[in-house]
Amino acid sequence: MVVFGFAVVGVFCYLDWLTHRELVTTLILGGGAAAAILFRDAIVERAKLGPYLAQIPVSVRPLVSAVPGVVYFMIRGQGTSGAGGTVLIAILLSVGIVVLFGRAIDTKLAGFYAARNRILPLALRMALALVLPILAAFLVIHGSLADLPALFGGTTKHPMSPSGREGPFFLGTVVSSALAFLMLRGTAGPAGASRASSVRPPTQAIPVPSQVAPAVPPAVWSSTHVVPDGGLPAWGSPDAGTASIETLNPGLPVKLLQRLGDWAQIEASNGWTGWVDGRRLVGGRG
Repeated sequence: MVVFGFAVVGVFCYLDWLTHRELVTTLILGGGAAAAILFRDAIVERAKLGPYLAQIPVSVRPLVSAVPGVVYFMIRGQGTSGAGGTVLIAILLSVGIVVLFGRAIDTKLAGFYAARNRILPLALRMALALVLPILAAFLVIHGSLADLPALFGGTTKHPMSPSGREGPFFLGTVVSSALAFLMLRGTAGPAGASRASSVRPPTQAIPVPSQVAPAVPPAVWSSTHVVPDGGLPAWGSPDAGTASIETLNPGLPVKLLQRLGDWAQIEASNGWTGWVDGRRLVGGRG
């Protein structure tokens, strides 16, 4: 995901330079975005933001994560289009649909996620998540791909006034958001495991069904790791084709039971067990 983040920053820097031709400003913006990706955890720790971020409901976090991009677009990214307000509405609508109906959509598309993951490697899905939305938005707004060289500094044979294009801008934003969703949804986790379900995170240890006895008595249980800032999705088994069953809260103490490649089986204080991306666990003696 870090590599994908840098790829997004690269595309963002190129488009910013193409729009404004201000190399120094573009480098400053790109450097700031890259630093935020590299030192995210350190920044959160230094600024003591962890407790505040942990209070944000999981369903609302996509809205928060979209804020920097929206702010950039409204201030600088819309160029001469004059369609900033229209695009903002389309973005909020797209994110709102995912927040409110994401779980229902995931249930309907579970078969698609599994087939997509089998056919398209993770690296290719990440690349398509960058390329397809740009091409789709260009096609919808301009009506064809004939003038695509304009994205690479070339000229267009059919220049259009940006005024009065709110409809195509709105539709192009919605279509590109949908394509990014279809490529990225369910890609987080070790070995490309699906993250198709975004469910309520536990505030404490997850309840264990009464018929299942805790593997370790509570009196002798001790943690080895904690869940990192931003939370951690958990799976019922180390299966890349299944959906996550929970999202663990940041700072939740867990005990490492075993490792299987990048996967780690963990246990909560009441005996609940699950599988997570072991590379993201914080601390530990093992």
